[in-house]
Amino acid sequence: MSIKIIFHGRTHKENESINDCQDYFQVNPENNCFAITDGASQSFYPSIWAELLVNHFCQNPDINPNNWTTWLQPIQEKWLLEVEKRIIKAKNENSPVWVTNQNRLNFHESATSTFIGLQFIADKLKLSLVGDSCLFIVEGDQSGNKYQLTATYLLKASKDFNDRPGYFASYPKDNQFQPAFYQLSLNQTISTNNTYLLLATDALAEYIFKCVEHRFNIFETLLSISASQDKFESFVTSARNAQSIKMKNDDVTLLILSIPNSIIYPSSLETTHEKEGNTQPFQYLNYKQSEIEDNSYLESTETSKRHHELSQDKTECTTPIINQNYPQINASFNNLIPHIWYRLISSILSHNITHKSITKVQISNDELVLRINELQEQNSSLKRQRIVFVLGILLLPLWFFIHRTNTSNSDHNQINTTTASTKYVHKFIRMKEEISIYKDQNFTDVIVQSLSNSPEVLILEEGGTWIKFQTNFYAYTRIVDKSCENCRKGEVKINADKIRLLPIPHTQKEDLDKTLLGKLEKPSIFEEIEFDAVKDWYKLRLEGYIKKKDIQ
Repeated sequence: MSIKIIFHGRTHKENESINDCQDYFQVNPENNCFAITDGASQSFYPSIWAELLVNHFCQNPDINPNNWTTWLQPIQEKWLLEVEKRIIKAKNENSPVWVTNQNRLNFHESATSTFIGLQFIADKLKLSLVGDSCLFIVEGDQSGNKYQLTATYLLKASKDFNDRPGYFASYPKDNQFQPAFYQLSLNQTISTNNTYLLLATDALAEYIFKCVEHRFNIFETLLSISASQDKFESFVTSARNAQSIKMKNDDVTLLILSIPNSIIYPSSLETTHEKEGNTQPFQYLNYKQSEIEDNSYLESTETSKRHHELSQDKTECTTPIINQNYPQINASFNNLIPHIWYRLISSILSHNITHKSITKVQISNDELVLRINELQEQNSSLKRQRIVFVLGILLLPLWFFIHRTNTSNSDHNQINTTTASTKYVHKFIRMKEEISIYKDQNFTDVIVQSLSNSPEVLILEEGGTWIKFQTNFYAYTRIVDKSCENCRKGEVKINADKIRLLPIPHTQKEDLDKTLLGKLEKPSIFEEIEFDAVKDWYKLRLEGYIKKKDIQ
């Protein structure tokens, strides 16, 4: 199978430099592997993670529904080591950002990135995706006069983009999105048709969808870029400053491949993609060149408008409004009744909104059949609404009784638990210097005496007079006892000595006081965290208690 690389390039946000770009791409023609990524700017060191993803895929493309979590493990370890090295380097250079980044590292913040990977094997195309970077499959003849968009993965329209796309994360605990895996068949033809594959990160992908939806011939423009980075950057600048359809100001990556004399169609779907998003694996779109060049779409006939309304109605009817606006229902009976009532109201509202009165027009036989099917669906929906209504009426008095009882019990419990503790997920405080860290909330057993610095730590729990916190620290090899009898797996014993906020090489002894956390009052056991960025140092986790008056 002959695969030609038409273009690959990336560019940065306006008023930034290429060093700030979080997008990456990689091509490996020898393995027929191609990949793009878009690192999330608000995540932790996303550019490192995004680059590791594309490089790893192009060297090790064997990712599938059963092994993707283990496939990520080698680069998750590489990412962590690289982040630790950069933080130490920033500290040695007295860069003010090192303190913030050290805290983010201590609290195990992840880097996240969207991902698309393509691998060509004989007459098959294996496709791996997560997030809102998109693949566009376009057919066109070799003269370049006609282009037709035939399929998109994963998203299908500009409205599908949002601020919470799926991603791969650099810590296993944060990988909550199931990637999608597809296998497509490549058919050689004797025609002059070419198939073009365009891989684009979200800003460009959303812009392409908007152009297609407005019948603008965007593919002719993109395919004319060819191997010119200057043309690509000029195109992005122009799109960002356009008067009508604008591209948002974000990093942009584009990869274009061409397969001469070929047609691509879906062969099998190996697994569904992440929990949210469009689950349709393949969709043909009737955006032909003749329609793009003809402005008559601005004056569509009543028949075509009606066909569009019917299609929209059917789509809206099969999309439950409740999934977007109502919180996830617990399995308790106390929440069941309001859930039933909400479903009833939503179904009535959905019916009233989507099934509008329609002006009488001439319609085709196909549209007539569509309208009959729609009316049948309405009839079934009304029957279900009646059943739900009766069930709601019968159960409503019981719910009021249970809800009133629970509210009364809750108020009673609140009165009797004024001294109970509060647990937190993410809340940070800064401790004062010259204070003690205790083993429990009774303040009897001291772990660390007299803090030398005032680190920011994660609150785990809070009581009337105490705060339980968590942070990481570093200990030099000579004070670590890995052979202690009372240590469980993953734990080591630290002798009574100085412990530090950061590991410091022996050549930088003048910085030792700046990194000192405090001194252990007595030998103690701590959980070890994997770390080998600096020789002869251990990274460990500290959980302890301080008095509330000892926070800044």
